[in-house]
Amino acid sequence: MKTFIPYFAAMLFSCSVLADDVDMAGLQLGMSIDEAKAALLDHGVNASVIEEEKQYYTYSDGAKTYKTPSFIHSLSANIVETEHGEARAESFELIFMPLPKAGRLVAIHRVTENHINPVTVADYRQSLIEQYGQPFDNTGPMDWIFPQGKLNCLGASSSQITPPRTLNADTIMGLVFKKDGNRYQINDFRNPEVKSLDECANWMSFQFGTMDEQPASNITATMIDVPGWINAYEAAMQWVGELKQEAIDRRNSGKTGPQL
Repeated sequence: MKTFIPYFAAMLFSCSVLADDVDMAGLQLGMSIDEAKAALLDHGVNASVIEEEKQYYTYSDGAKTYKTPSFIHSLSANIVETEHGEARAESFELIFMPLPKAGRLVAIHRVTENHINPVTVADYRQSLIEQYGQPFDNTGPMDWIFPQGKLNCLGASSSQITPPRTLNADTIMGLVFKKDGNRYQINDFRNPEVKSLDECANWMSFQFGTMDEQPASNITATMIDVPGWINAYEAAMQWVGELKQEAIDRRNSGKTGPQL
């Protein structure tokens, strides 16, 4: 178990639309921590390799620094199999909402490396289409948004996605909102078609080789609850701000005049 203070601080692809009940290896956005652990176990992960990473926020009253209660920020896990000297490895990073809305899954990052009779890129691409439906462009990385009727918010238009380089709330905020100096303008979306965070879709992407005859031996898949993560992040910032003001008020109420 790791504990630390969190840091806050393109390629473009178009997308199609998925159904509401999308899953990746049995994992679905919005799952509780226990539900996500159960899905990992069902997928074949050994309970002993599931690691929890905890985080907390800090704030100051101007004189003293305080910490919030810690919360589970992410789970990581892996599977390694060998056969005739070849290996298949799979790793997961699952990210959850922070306090005060802690405990719901907002991002899934899955990396698969398979050297045990891997299918071709063409076959893997076709399997994804059969599972999730036709994406906008299946010649390279494949992207989808869901649920039905929502708009892409990860970029400057509804038809082009800017994939996040790193999985953290600050990166997602920067892809969704315009910025004025160091402040995100939470009512000014980079995609001008979007007027409200409620209109934003979730996003899923698979990246692998581009040549049909190549073995699909290295695959990176990501799924993000875009509006859910942003809502949770904004709630966390408001909560920490309130805790800071309460601490300042307590310090000020106990002040005594200087002895001159």
